[in-house]
Amino acid sequence: MKRIFGLILTGLVCHEVHAIQPIQHLDAMEQGSVVTNGAGGVSSWSDQSGNGYHAMSDVGDVFYPSTSLSPLGLAGLDFGTAQTCLELFSAADSDLWLNQSGSTNGFCVLIVFKCDELVGTWNDLIGNTSATSSGFGMRWREDGMMQAYLGGVSLNKGGAKVAPGDTIVYAMNYNAVSGAFQFWDSKNNSLEARNSPAGDFSGASVTLGNTSNGARYFNGMIGEVRVFDVMLSAGDFQAQADELVGKWIVD
Repeated sequence: MKRIFGLILTGLVCHEVHAIQPIQHLDAMEQGSVVTNGAGGVSSWSDQSGNGYHAMSDVGDVFYPSTSLSPLGLAGLDFGTAQTCLELFSAADSDLWLNQSGSTNGFCVLIVFKCDELVGTWNDLIGNTSATSSGFGMRWREDGMMQAYLGGVSLNKGGAKVAPGDTIVYAMNYNAVSGAFQFWDSKNNSLEARNSPAGDFSGASVTLGNTSNGARYFNGMIGEVRVFDVMLSAGDFQAQADELVGKWIVD
């Protein structure tokens, strides 16, 4: 059964999607953006935002293109069956959007992934720590339960869980004024929220595919990442998520 995600077909949403530009935009469908070595290992993934925050090889070998494809037949980066990751932001650069101490800006992160296997512990997808007592992260448990966490506050999402073969959009939107962070996923097409008072959530590099615990990693494909250094309005947030669903999952 095909779901309807927001108002993706309207001209209004198309305008909203591009009204606010991300601080980092990684897109595996952007020709030439993924640079590999002779063996297909990814050395860098070019930032399409123009800000120069390119993802760089960090731990192990991430490969491109992936043999695991999205429902629309699109390939991304293959993070393999062991600990591998790319660095998205250095610890210093992550301060630009994760240091919300005294800020009124907030931030937003969206990511498209396909799960190939449930690893037998937490499956860390993106973040700067595997410990939920501080920092930022998005992942799922060994049984597929989805989780986002920020500054010691965890949001364990109810509903359908991540399963092998799923291609899903995760989206997190943080309001630095109210402290509310919202977590949306395309499998449930639902939004949940928790409150984490504004503070400095940086302190370590932000990585993709693994964070600070080598036993907690992601096995699958990642197609696109968008990071904003401001909170998005409800309309912009949903429009960004809808655009990624329409591009990677449901035409």
